[in-house]
Order: sequence, then C-alpha cells, then structure tokens
Amino acid sequence: MEKFSLTQEVLLKLLSASINGTKAKIEEDKLKQTDWKAIGLLSSRQAVSLAVFDAVTPYKKQIDSYIYDNWYAHVLKGFSKNSVIVAAQKQLNDEICEGENYAVIKGISAAKYYLKPELRNLGDVDFLIDTGKSDDISQKILEKGYERHSENDCHICFVKRPAALEMHFEIPGIPYGEKGDIVRAYMSDTLEKAQMVAVMGNEFKMPCPHHHGAILLLHMQHHMVSEGLGLRHLCDWACFVRATMDDDFWDEKLLPLFKSIGLYKYACVMTKLCSLYLEIPCPAWAKDADESLCYNIMKDILEGGNFGRIDSKRQTSGMMISEHGKGGLKKSKIYNLARALHNSMYTIYPILKKAPILYPFLYVWRILVYIFKVITGKRNSLIKTMGLADERRSLYDQLEIFETK
Repeated sequence: MEKFSLTQEVLLKLLSASINGTKAKIEEDKLKQTDWKAIGLLSSRQAVSLAVFDAVTPYKKQIDSYIYDNWYAHVLKGFSKNSVIVAAQKQLNDEICEGENYAVIKGISAAKYYLKPELRNLGDVDFLIDTGKSDDISQKILEKGYERHSENDCHICFVKRPAALEMHFEIPGIPYGEKGDIVRAYMSDTLEKAQMVAVMGNEFKMPCPHHHGAILLLHMQHHMVSEGLGLRHLCDWACFVRATMDDDFWDEKLLPLFKSIGLYKYACVMTKLCSLYLEIPCPAWAKDADESLCYNIMKDILEGGNFGRIDSKRQTSGMMISEHGKGGLKKSKIYNLARALHNSMYTIYPILKKAPILYPFLYVWRILVYIFKVITGKRNSLIKTMGLADERRSLYDQLEIFETK
C-alpha cells in the first residue's frame, strides 16, 4: 500500500490530536523534515486551520517564527469569521426564527460534538424550516439587510457579507425515488424533535442526534461524489461518532436507515477511516470495513480538499460522476453532465422561472461562454477532466452508495 506524503501524515496527526484533546505524536526526524508552511496551507484548503493550529502549539519552537506569525495571523482571521457567523446565527434564533419551528444543520450544530467547538471552522449558517413558512422567514431575513443571492429546490441563500444564511426546505443529499421517500419519512419529525442547545455561548435549535447523524452522512456523500469531500466534513463525522457511539439510537434508528437506503457500507468505511486516521474508537459495526478502501478514500480526500480547493478539476469531474449524489453512480457521464447543466440553469438564470421560453437560448449561450473560458484558460476542459471522473467513479463504486441487495 502507498503511503501519504509527510505533509499529509503530519497534518492528520495534528488534526487527530486536536479533535481528541491529546498531543500529536510526531517522530523527531519527521519534525525536522516537516514543511510547516505547507501544513498551514493544506489545513486552510481543507478548512481545518483552527484545529490544526491548536495542535501545533507544543511544536512552536520547531517552526520558523516568520512562518508561525503569518500562520497565526491567518488563524485570527478564522476566529474572526467564526465570530461573525455566530453573531448571524444568534440573530437568526433571537429575531428571525423566534417562535418558529427551525433547526440549524451542519456548521455550529456539528461543532457541538467537538471537544473544543470553537476550533470548528464555520461557513454559512444552514437552517431547516417548514416550507410553508418560507415567505415569512424570507421577509424577516431581507429586513435584516440580507440580499437574496441564489436558490434551488433545496434551499435559498441570503448574503450579507461576510455572513450567509441558507434556508433549507429539506436536507441535502436525499436520493431520488423510493429511497428518498424513506429518508423524508425518517426526517419528517426533525423540527418537532429539534433540541435547544448552547454552543460557544450561543443558544439555538438543532436536530436530535439520530436526525443529525443522517444529515451528516447524506451531506458527506453528496459532496464526495460531486466537487469533493474535505477533512472538515470528515472531522464532523468523527466527532459525532465518538460522542454518541454507545447511544441506543444507532442500533434502533440510524443503522437500520442506512441499510434500507444503501448507505450502510458507506457509513462503515467512513467510520473505520476516522478510526484509522483520526484515531477515534471504532464501533463494532464498522470494524470489518476494508482498510485498503479506507486508505484510498482518505487519499482522495487529502488530494481534493474542501469543496475541491486543492484540485480545480474536481468540480468539473464531479458533474460527470453523479447528480450531486441524488441518483447514485449508475448513470453515464453524459447523462450526469446534462442533468447537472439543466438543474443549474435555473440557479444561474432565475429569469427562466418567469420566462421558460428563454431556456434554449440561454443554454446555448452558456455553452458558448464555457468554450470561450476553456480557450482562454479560465475553465478546465471536460475532455481533460474525463480521466479524473473515471478514476473517482471507479473508487466510489466500491462504496455501493444507494445500492441495496
């Protein structure tokens, strides 16, 4: 089996130490060879810079002061962004969704399961609502100075830089067909069973654990087969499993759900992977997962980065692998590409909802713009990314996503 690069290996040891509350065990010879600037850059591209920098403290003397000071300045910006996101979420709870049924998903809800929640790099504030309340809540958000930025069948995004609120009508990653119906039935009481919690001094409603686990895993596969899964999402899963692995809901609710929709093998592999490389205890149900497959998935995560930030070809190749994980991995590259382009048309050109007659003209225009960007080097060629799409799909096929026997 191949090995990770020294930078990747050290990064994983630091990340494991931070999320487990231990000191990273790095051999003396490897400490001397470590490129700390590369560690900082990789942690940023994986959206885990706060946790990794936290674990670096015992090795501060090993790091050039110039590199350390610049790294520290970057981390301060990360904490600053977190404070903005927390403030936006407080406003969401106290003013926008006051008296409403809602639940914050991902983000700070995932941070609740970390030993040090403040070290979870935050992005947007994603929250789930009752669809019938979307107009009222949208109006309240607009009144707070946000602008309507984009939307699709799953959510509407509102932006007031640097914060963004994503109002979800359903959770991401729900598959098409009967399996999607099973997930929706399972999640149907999410808002009713949402729990009020306090994280980083901020009170808000979040899904109960057995709903939260389903949200995390569906979200992970959704990103993995599209633009790419990063270490931040993996840490969310690792911290959740570690904190809840002895709870009854795994056997009573969550694992039966995964088996019924074809995500059980995926759950086992991702959990065993977290045990191998992030050093969390491995629950009995995941211990038999193939270690070579775990290694290859971990390698894929390390090479792609958060939302494909390390490899710019990831997003384009993802359009050929699956339709954001909704249809599994059995459709052809051409089918997936055509569906991805079709579904994104209404996001890129909102006018189509009012004037659908413009669709063919804007579709052709979009293709011409794409060709121009490829020629000028601003976009990756589909032909050049087909090989990567085939490689990734061959790997993900082994996870048997949404396949039931």
